[in-house]
Amino acid sequence: MHIPTRWLRTLLTFAVIVVVSQAFVGTAFAAEPLNLTISPVTMFFQTKPGEVSSTTLKVRNNSSQLENLKIDIGTFKADSTGEHPELIDASAAADPASMTWLNVSEPTFSVAPGEWKNVQVTFTPPETAALSYFYTILISRSRTSAVSSGGETVIEGAPAVLTLATVETPNAKRELTVESFTAPSFQEFLPVEFKVKVKNTGNVFVIPSGNIFLDGQGKKDVAVLAFNPASSAILPQTSREFTVRFEKGFPVWQKDTGEESGQKLSWDFSQAHLFRFGKYSSHLLLVYDNGLHDVPIESFVGFWIVPVRLILGIILVPVIPAALVYLFMRWRWNQWLKKNAKARE
Repeated sequence: MHIPTRWLRTLLTFAVIVVVSQAFVGTAFAAEPLNLTISPVTMFFQTKPGEVSSTTLKVRNNSSQLENLKIDIGTFKADSTGEHPELIDASAAADPASMTWLNVSEPTFSVAPGEWKNVQVTFTPPETAALSYFYTILISRSRTSAVSSGGETVIEGAPAVLTLATVETPNAKRELTVESFTAPSFQEFLPVEFKVKVKNTGNVFVIPSGNIFLDGQGKKDVAVLAFNPASSAILPQTSREFTVRFEKGFPVWQKDTGEESGQKLSWDFSQAHLFRFGKYSSHLLLVYDNGLHDVPIESFVGFWIVPVRLILGIILVPVIPAALVYLFMRWRWNQWLKKNAKARE
């Protein structure tokens, strides 16, 4: 079948127009990933029944385009480890009525590139409210990816600002117990990781603090490690495991993506005076506020640091040359004996 040339030209022109228009539309409407700075990363309210409490949430637009944002209120619960939150939609909350107690001054707003937006967040518990309530402030977008630094979070995706509120009542119970305090019994090189599992046996959230004091090499307090420097909270009737690293010393394993194992042994000789060797004892002193006064909890664990490969290297450095000298002298002696034996014959 013969197609007229003018038809072919018309079809070709139409195809070019479609391709160009699609490319233009795709470019014109392509949006940068949502890139915000949120402060604070976690919000706390502490008030009494019927009393209003408010604070400011700051949102900065780090992108080069105007952002139209919205805020949704949800809730959360701790996961099995107690460390990571599981976000829950407000419609599925265990106490739907409490979802109306947290409000924001502007549920929808716009932020120009490089500018900050202040949003007032208000917690209004009724007279019947008591104990702890947990909320999430969701700032649209489909995916959350956050990196915390200095009380702020730089986010690409949909941030969720965790919000914890306590309504003070006489039956509030603040109580923590240390379920376990462990460390590897033997370590060749630093770092040594301490695992502290703490359970909140009360009915309101609690934020513990404290230190781990290390004794070793005939000295007291060779290191003092901060416990929970991020001021992470433990929800009621949940356990949370904290990791504290003892890594100041010589030598020490460090992360290295170029290595097959993902780490390399760092020999920073400026830290050689912090050579770690022998038996150490660690003393955990955890403190929390029970509403009346600070309550201390103590726990102890011991461990050894023995750099086996380093010790073997120190031993073998003089031993191997001495062994070679001995073998050489013995060979020479045998040669001399054989030579004398032949001379007598």
